Amino acid sequence: MRLPRAKGHIAPLFFGVLAALSVGRSAAAPPHGSADVQAQLAAQVAAVLRERHVPAAAVAALRGGQPAWAFATGASDLTRPGAVAGADTWFKLGSLTKSVTALAAGLLVDEGRLAWDAPLAQALPELQAADPRVASFTLRQLLSHRTGLDLDRLEALLWPQPNAYTEADLLAGIAALRADPREAPGFHYSNVNYALAGLVIARAASRPFGRFVAARIFEPLHMDCTMGGFSRAQRPDLAEPHHMASTRPMPVRTDPAQVDEGLDAPAGGLRCSARGLQAWLLYQLSPQGRPPGLSEASWRTLHQAEGLVGHQFGADGGALQSMQAYGLGLQFMADARGLRTEHYGALAGVSAYLAVDPARRAAYAVALNGDDTAARAGVIRRVEQALGLPPRPPAPAPALAAAPVRPPARATQAGAEPPLQPPAAGAWQGRWRDPWFGDVSLCPGPDGAAVWRTASSPRLTGQLIPAPGGELLLRWDDPSVQSDARVLAGPDGLRLQALAADPDFDFSALRLRRVGDCTPG
Repeated sequence: MRLPRAKGHIAPLFFGVLAALSVGRSAAAPPHGSADVQAQLAAQVAAVLRERHVPAAAVAALRGGQPAWAFATGASDLTRPGAVAGADTWFKLGSLTKSVTALAAGLLVDEGRLAWDAPLAQALPELQAADPRVASFTLRQLLSHRTGLDLDRLEALLWPQPNAYTEADLLAGIAALRADPREAPGFHYSNVNYALAGLVIARAASRPFGRFVAARIFEPLHMDCTMGGFSRAQRPDLAEPHHMASTRPMPVRTDPAQVDEGLDAPAGGLRCSARGLQAWLLYQLSPQGRPPGLSEASWRTLHQAEGLVGHQFGADGGALQSMQAYGLGLQFMADARGLRTEHYGALAGVSAYLAVDPARRAAYAVALNGDDTAARAGVIRRVEQALGLPPRPPAPAPALAAAPVRPPARATQAGAEPPLQPPAAGAWQGRWRDPWFGDVSLCPGPDGAAVWRTASSPRLTGQLIPAPGGELLLRWDDPSVQSDARVLAGPDGLRLQALAADPDFDFSALRLRRVGDCTPG
């Protein structure tokens, strides 16, 4: 999930403006936990899913600080007839993971094994050799998306899962970008920041990231959640993702028999059932006296706005309507309804959202196994109505929306290079290697057609298609990888030039050098 970028550090203004915004009142609502309300809400959610052709959704909610509902409805997996989602079905949650990762960091800060503002190289010395600038990043900068550098080109190491990329590959990628840095001043949302934070957390904890989170967060809070490391035979009740192509949901990136923790875990690897989400909401709303025992100082650090990331004015440039800020793993929204913490989650085939409203003692989370933002918005509206929350202010016309659009990252080195050209006919066939992306084969498949295969990421395969003018096009097999590209020849080997931008798949940093011929079979 990507948020608008900020244009500066103006966090102190955020809470001052909040005081000037009127706070709406909650509408009358039935007592929390009402079975009638849950049944009515479940029917309304199911209606949204049918309208948008999304297979399933999970809902967890608190009202008055107490559990209200935890349920799921719909089909968990369209490839398995009769697979029905329930309160114990694990849903992928995308970037809702980030608040868990930030909490894990806070626990290690409390124990003196990490520090918010110490250079990352203190915990991960290999970073100094990879890139001294990245080695000087701090946890606070990573978790608030304010490092000053754009590492997004390394997201190809995170997705699609499963893949075989490791800590060493991420460090090699950081070293490779050293020669072609891109500045990203202010707020720049990046999943790679959280992948890197996960390496630092794992090193400080002396155990894999997912195991640390399970032992220190999930188990003490009785959260039915995971970061990976399980077999489907042990846990078959999974909501598989579905890509919403037109009006027909297509299963995409379905889980293998063994689901391992990947590099993506700290950025977007969280899965929870509706019951697990409800336990997480209880902690977010009322952390006092609950395990895992985070200090008040660290809690305040996690919930301190590090900078403004968006704002909106009313019609004709009128009064300020809302402001958004980002802390560590959480976004803050201030509007006519008051102040709440929230975060969106999105992956291929997945949509999620979490919101906590401390003033009204209410919180909720939704997760869908379909990447349809309109369906997610529809489910959110039904849940907020059932909780008796005031309606959201209408969105302003596009011309009046003042949330900044992400500017392109700026290259810090100038210098012309020879123009890229289509590779000579047949010269592109063979085996190739990039220092961090690894081995790639551009060779004929069983039917004779040329195929791109990525050795470390088996789901990154595609068809190589000759085009007019001698061009060679790469069309990915996975419809959720929306980064089809031209294959071009440069002075340092083959490169990819995207036909359309996909923020999760920027292959522009690849420098593929030939290492051998295609092998038979």
